[in-house]
Amino acid sequence: MIAGLGESDESIISGSKLLAELGVYPFVVPLRPIPGSLLEKEKSPSPDRMRAIYEHVAEILRDTGVSQKKNKAGYVRCRACSALPDFE
Repeated sequence: MIAGLGESDESIISGSKLLAELGVYPFVVPLRPIPGSLLEKEKSPSPDRMRAIYEHVAEILRDTGVSQKKNKAGYVRCRACSALPDFE
């Protein structure tokens, strides 16, 4: 899930809850615009916004038992661009 494309924090949080309840890890990352891309002029979400989102989603993960540590491969396992595992 990419934060910073015009969505509300609530939509990210409610979407994360839906995914976690299905047993899917809601991998939340901030938009990081790439120079030369169609989104190059967009701004990344602020650290404060991402912290608030991560804190809410981490609570959902604890409540549902979904965890980054249970994934065996992929972006979730390597942590890639998300700080969410730091909040679990």
